[in-house]
Amino acid sequence: METEISRIREALEAHDAPRLVIALLFGSVAEGRLGPTSDVDVAVAAPQRMTAEQKLGLIERLAEVTGRPVDVVDLQTAGEPVLGEALSGRMLVLRDPALLAAIARRHLIEVEDFLPLRRRLLDARRRAWIGI
Repeated sequence: METEISRIREALEAHDAPRLVIALLFGSVAEGRLGPTSDVDVAVAAPQRMTAEQKLGLIERLAEVTGRPVDVVDLQTAGEPVLGEALSGRMLVLRDPALLAAIARRHLIEVEDFLPLRRRLLDARRRAWIGI
């Protein structure tokens, strides 16, 4: 497992189109639950938002390194709840702590907006399904 994570880290550190300043591994690989059908979930940030071509290039490189399907999330554009899951992952690259702090701040603000709505939806479902 650690060997695979090291290969992912090396590929992320070497990636320069655009140069990644933050990269987190999350999901089953980060949690040590790697199975034969597991994909690799990576959240990244560059100084500017990634283009579709840049994201595709990174996906292809990571898939080549790991031999697995890869999902790449751009932290600059990710919304909840994926952003929260990604931020709770394993840090692989951190070259811009200020950008990470700004993204974490946005996450906290979005959670405060998102959670009350989620609670209302769950309460409504519970009342509709079981009458409580």
